[in-house]
Amino acid sequence: MAHTQDILGQLPLLQSYTHAILCFQLASNASPPMDLEPAVQRLLTLFPILAGQVIKTGASPTSSGAYQVVPYPVRPSPLIRYVDHTSDPQVPSYNSLRTAHFPFHQMPSTLFSPPHPVFPIPYPDTAPAPVLALQANLLHGGFLLTLAAQHNIIDASGIFQIASLLARLTRGELIPQAEITEGNLDRRNLIPLLEDHQPLRHDYREYLPSCMPTKIPPNLTALFPTFQWAYFHLSRRAVEAIYAETTTGPPPSSSSQHTPVKITPNDALTAFIWQRLTLTRLHHSPSPLSATSSVSKISRAMDLRRTLHLTPAYLGHMIRTVTLRLPLGEITALPLATLAARLREQVAELRTMEAVRDYATFLARQPDKSKIAYSGGEFHPATDFSCSSIAHVDFERLSLGDGARCEGGRRPGGGVLPGVCYIGPAGDWYDSGGAEGSRQKGIEVLMCLDGWEMEGLREDERWREWTIEIAIIGSGLIGTLLALGLLNIPASTKATSTTLHIKIYEQSSTPHELGAGIGFTTCARKCMSLMDPRIADCVARVATLNGEPEASTPDYCMRFVDGFRTYTGGDCWGMTAKNEDEGGNGVDIRGVGSDRIKDQYEHSKEYEDGGSDEEEGRIHISGKVYKLYAGPRGFEGCHRGQFLEEVMKLMPDGVVECSKRVEGYELLPSGRIQLSFCDGGRVECDLVLACDGIKSLLRNRLFPQHQPQYTHQFAFRGLVPMSTAISKLGRYRALRQHMHCGPRAHVLHFPVAKQQLMNVVAFVQDASDWTHPGMTAPAKKSEVVDAFKEWGPFVRAVIDLLPEQLDKWAVFDTFDSPVPKYAEGRVALVGDAAHASSPHHGAGAGMGVEDALALVTALQKARDDVDRGVEVSGALEAAVKAYSRVRYDRSQWLVRSSREVGWTYEWMNEDIGANMDRAFADIKERSHRVWYFDVEAMVAEVERQYRWFLWN
Repeated sequence: MAHTQDILGQLPLLQSYTHAILCFQLASNASPPMDLEPAVQRLLTLFPILAGQVIKTGASPTSSGAYQVVPYPVRPSPLIRYVDHTSDPQVPSYNSLRTAHFPFHQMPSTLFSPPHPVFPIPYPDTAPAPVLALQANLLHGGFLLTLAAQHNIIDASGIFQIASLLARLTRGELIPQAEITEGNLDRRNLIPLLEDHQPLRHDYREYLPSCMPTKIPPNLTALFPTFQWAYFHLSRRAVEAIYAETTTGPPPSSSSQHTPVKITPNDALTAFIWQRLTLTRLHHSPSPLSATSSVSKISRAMDLRRTLHLTPAYLGHMIRTVTLRLPLGEITALPLATLAARLREQVAELRTMEAVRDYATFLARQPDKSKIAYSGGEFHPATDFSCSSIAHVDFERLSLGDGARCEGGRRPGGGVLPGVCYIGPAGDWYDSGGAEGSRQKGIEVLMCLDGWEMEGLREDERWREWTIEIAIIGSGLIGTLLALGLLNIPASTKATSTTLHIKIYEQSSTPHELGAGIGFTTCARKCMSLMDPRIADCVARVATLNGEPEASTPDYCMRFVDGFRTYTGGDCWGMTAKNEDEGGNGVDIRGVGSDRIKDQYEHSKEYEDGGSDEEEGRIHISGKVYKLYAGPRGFEGCHRGQFLEEVMKLMPDGVVECSKRVEGYELLPSGRIQLSFCDGGRVECDLVLACDGIKSLLRNRLFPQHQPQYTHQFAFRGLVPMSTAISKLGRYRALRQHMHCGPRAHVLHFPVAKQQLMNVVAFVQDASDWTHPGMTAPAKKSEVVDAFKEWGPFVRAVIDLLPEQLDKWAVFDTFDSPVPKYAEGRVALVGDAAHASSPHHGAGAGMGVEDALALVTALQKARDDVDRGVEVSGALEAAVKAYSRVRYDRSQWLVRSSREVGWTYEWMNEDIGANMDRAFADIKERSHRVWYFDVEAMVAEVERQYRWFLWN
């Protein structure tokens, strides 16, 4: 095997092993590949060099000797080492490692690799040194196949060629003769050296530093205790963006010849990493560095196969390093394209046949090669940087014949190697399981850096700038809560995670919320807490509960009452209506009470003010009061404006941009969305979420045939000082929510502003069309007094409390013309923009809060998948489709039920009429469907539907 000697592999610094771990996931019913031995036997027969051992001959005080491959006297058996870790509780399962993305610290070479040190740690001269060693590690759910190749004989490209050969042999494929021939080439004369009389054309003095250790110390970790390894993931989108930055515009020129150079993606990535790391060092180094006098040297591993007209089938060591030195300030100031061009220039200069022959001759003429610095001179971890790349490896081609698919690769954990970086393809663990050929996992960068360098890079904006830009239209309640929920999505633990950049565009000059009172159930508050617990805290700060302000047992009930008729009789559970319904028929409700249902009712005489309700001037409710328990903390009411003001305090600066009325949008050829504004401005984004309410412009653009319709109902609204209300109605009734039902109208009142005000809303049917340009119109108290003049005394007393000047609010909804879906492409409708309902369930805002949580859930999944390499547009479209599918039926039911329960309040339901027992049963059933909603099940269903849309 004398012909196996490699001139480029003769450096004693390489007396170590290159390791590669291949990761294979197994189906639950699959067996691990225990029979790799025949394929390995066939491999060693085809390529005898792989069956040999490495020896060093001719070493002397003045010569480092030569590395050669010789046959083993007796070939080791078995050829592959099997280690079963399934019974070791300290070893994680395959899926646990996969979920964690196979972190470096959980992949120790002592556990998962053959017993040969990982480069650059040398092995002793006396130790057996097989050219190739293999170990199969069996785990629960998968296995790891580790290949270790002696580094003087085989470089990184060679070890992945061996993996490819082995995989094909397990699949029963024939290896082409050309590959066999090239893998067994005589290595001695591949590079023709210069004649003895020919001088070297390059200056190699930097390769012979005055102080050069003969071998790497066996424990670098002890010398550099604060250094650590970590993986940084760059999504495909990030890689494309970095490369585009170096290739757009005029071609960058060589610094010396001013000729264009062709930058490769590898050049762009290396330049980007070097530049960001240098900037981190300048800003964060514990020992101050100078931008002008401090210099950084980059060393890149360059594969010379192409220069020598070889292919990857050549198994030998065919690597040399390329170096470039620049001041730190210049590295950080240069455009990325220029810096990448400088790197490419160095590669082009040293990749010529002339340069390769010159370098090989320099190595051959040095008798003691232990004095040669492999990386081109002294290496200073505080400033220098070394980079190698295997980004060309296609792991899918390394799958085995028994169906075990190779998901990716890892370098086993070992000692530190300060300032070193390995670039490689990201594994399938960054992909969520799409079809073959559709994976877009991106790149992984493994770096060994000091702790402060690692933290600095993680905080670097460019490392984290790969953003999904989301435009929210409208800074009303739902738009604001949605933005806060998205902003509160936990940051990924990956150093280069995709971030969500949220921007709210509000057409008014300041964020504001129309309307007066608003209520939130336990369900809505739970959704808030899941998005951001601080939102629910805001509700608690401004909400007003039923009952006494300082009560030890708050009143969590809603109350419904016949507000039209007056009842007589001493028995509160059996009374006769005094007045008649609209048809002139007396309504007898005697005998409807029983012990079984008494806890659902109360009577004014029994409960009013603890028995002190006989004060002169007080107006009391006659008849049965139906109590409906609304869950813990009840139906918390507050003023919309106060709540919005409170939650806006949580909003970071710069998120909301006011006076930006959207005029339209278009889909750009790039796939992004361009929003245009009435002021002439334009912005691009990846996703548009329309929270612009019932008059949504985006809904009009998406579905022009589906517009909200007037329900032929309007509401008089007014706020009454609580002291005034108490003086007229009594404390008990004034401080508690009540719904007064009656023919073609109903009145609602409840405390707001921490029991300082009573909000009154009086709904009236309207046979006419709404002709006002806006949704509100001025009104006088006399109008509402006239509307309720035939009602019972308590309702008339409530109406009498209203101020003289009022507004009346038209009730519009989407009941008559619902949109067919809530998303089209990457534009989604949210809240009232999607499903505006009448207010009779008091759940329109709560339904919008549920929408917000569904979107936050889906978009967090999309963000995570973009990190794994899924295309941005596909992930976002899947997210909004999942949102639409999950939210459509429930929210459309609310629109319909809100209309129908309004009819129940107003005795317009033909099956119920004026029967308050039946009315209460209907109200209760519908209300429970609104309130007792399984939020966790919705979240799970959103995730499931997102996954379905993403891969189908």
